[in-house]
Amino acid sequence: MGTEIAYVDGKPQTVADDAKATHGRSQAFTVNHPGFIVRGGTLPCALAPSRFARTRDGASYTQANAKTDSPRLRPLRVSRAMTNLYHTDLHEWANRQAQLLRSGRLDQADIELIAEEIESMGNNELRELEDRLAVLFSHLLKWRFQPGQRSRHWELTIKEERRRLRRHLARNPSLQQHLAQAREEAYGDAILEAASETGLAEHSFPEGCPFTPEQTLDDQWWPT
Repeated sequence: MGTEIAYVDGKPQTVADDAKATHGRSQAFTVNHPGFIVRGGTLPCALAPSRFARTRDGASYTQANAKTDSPRLRPLRVSRAMTNLYHTDLHEWANRQAQLLRSGRLDQADIELIAEEIESMGNNELRELEDRLAVLFSHLLKWRFQPGQRSRHWELTIKEERRRLRRHLARNPSLQQHLAQAREEAYGDAILEAASETGLAEHSFPEGCPFTPEQTLDDQWWPT
């Protein structure tokens, strides 16, 4: 038993039903096309959730949207050219996707890649937190372990990084839940940087971060 679905590169494809749908039950399905990533699952007969499948080379999408006992997959007209544009001109791709979203043409938008880009934005904020912590920790280590080398430049760098960190956390409050892990990752990098700049051995520095979160961001606190 098969049900017509969206067109893939101009050709209609089918969903193979592994079980007959009955009222109030779910229906198993697989996408029956060699170009698609096969995804098994269930489609509630009353209203199926949205499901996407895409070829790895970015060819086509389908979306399941069953409202009757014979589920039908709506076409999503994401062209191969549009997906290829993502790899060749990200700026242009982003502008076109923004236009499609603002105009409500979601069926033409590259939803999966848009989702990946949004997730990437969140990851970038976490990486920035780790990078800024690493710079600050390395300078706090140098300040503590090389008091004779303390300078106005070190002092201003520490103040600047504290200021930037406070602003970054204020703009991204959800990063607080990742702060412990970010501190651990950043401190490992800071040891290497401090060892490189001071000439001290890595084991000269504490194995774990000696600065509390409060001390790290407190302009009035300086390691001794």
